[in-house]
Amino acid sequence: MITPSTKLFTFPESFPMLETKRLKLRSLRPTDAGAILEMRGSSLVNRFIGRPEMQSQESAEELVSKTMEAFQERKGIAWAGELKLGNGIIGTCGFNTLEPLNRRAEIGGEMHPS
Repeated sequence: MITPSTKLFTFPESFPMLETKRLKLRSLRPTDAGAILEMRGSSLVNRFIGRPEMQSQESAEELVSKTMEAFQERKGIAWAGELKLGNGIIGTCGFNTLEPLNRRAEIGGEMHPS
């Protein structure tokens, strides 16, 4: 008989940064809003996602803020990906709508179109 573990998921206390030789995955910052607007405002990025193109800097700033709050409230976690030799983020990825008791999360992400 298979029984579920009582410790299904341990949410990290501090934001987990991940690194490779060329890439750094870090938490989103308010200064990333411009790059978020570029990505989310692109028809190429939104082509296969059922959402309208982002229209304003204010919307991007709000999304970054909500994403940061989701981590603090243990509801989600999203990384901003940047090249170590680059300037700014090249994409995002993360787990949205975490449901630890159901062993479930929505995975999302996007890459800058350039």
